[in-house]
Amino acid sequence: MTPPEPVVARGLVKVDGGDGTWLLVVLLMGLFIANVDVAVVNVAAPSIRELLNASGSELQLVVSGYVLSYAMLLITGARLGAMYGYRRCFLIGIGVFTVASLGCGLAPGPIVLIIARVVQGIGAALMVPQVLTGIQLNFSGAARTRALGFYTVALSIGAVAGQVLGGVLGLLASKHAALRAGLGCYPSIHGR
Repeated sequence: MTPPEPVVARGLVKVDGGDGTWLLVVLLMGLFIANVDVAVVNVAAPSIRELLNASGSELQLVVSGYVLSYAMLLITGARLGAMYGYRRCFLIGIGVFTVASLGCGLAPGPIVLIIARVVQGIGAALMVPQVLTGIQLNFSGAARTRALGFYTVALSIGAVAGQVLGGVLGLLASKHAALRAGLGCYPSIHGR
């Protein structure tokens, strides 16, 4: 007797031993970028303070705004995926996350950066629950075991990459700020 075939959720295709590599790559990249964003700002905080003239409390909100909105809405994101489709919620989440990331990069001051970080957390909360659900629904047997192993690797590498990337971006931002200040345009751009 063969085991019953698992139910396939809306918007997902079952991958049984077939090549689900690209699906897994896309899912894990969403997880990876959400995890990188938790750590990158912690390391880059001194540069953010310098570049945006942010106070200590504003820096705390830049860091915690993302984590709080992400954590508070994670279960809601999973439920929305179940209600409206996992693929749809993943794509909306990655879109919101990407637009908010652009907002973070273009933020002229700490308030805009805080708002963009909260929106980024909302996007991550929509996106990340769909990753594990996508693995569970699209892979079975040895393919699922392998996919879950890669899930763990993406979490671990994302945490480390966030620390390294935060340091590199902080260093580059400091050099860029010094160059702009040396050219006389930094104070006029940031109102100092």
